[in-house]
Amino acid sequence: MIKIEVATEKNASTKDKGDLLESLVADILTCLNYKTTSQVAFTGMEIDVLAENNQAKDEVFVECKANNSENISADVI
Repeated sequence: MIKIEVATEKNASTKDKGDLLESLVADILTCLNYKTTSQVAFTGMEIDVLAENNQAKDEVFVECKANNSENISADVI
């Protein structure tokens, strides 16, 4: 798990914060030579970012969670 901290406008909505975090993650993966797709729907669930390495063809499934706590419980993940 990677912890990323971002600054947002004081009045930013939860959705705005989530969209910013997902965009940042997609940008980082793109810089690491991954092709990214956001908000991918699978049967019964949605993945925030799906990334495929352009050379190795490895896939990465990313679920972004905005949380201020040091410890994240399993039910949040």
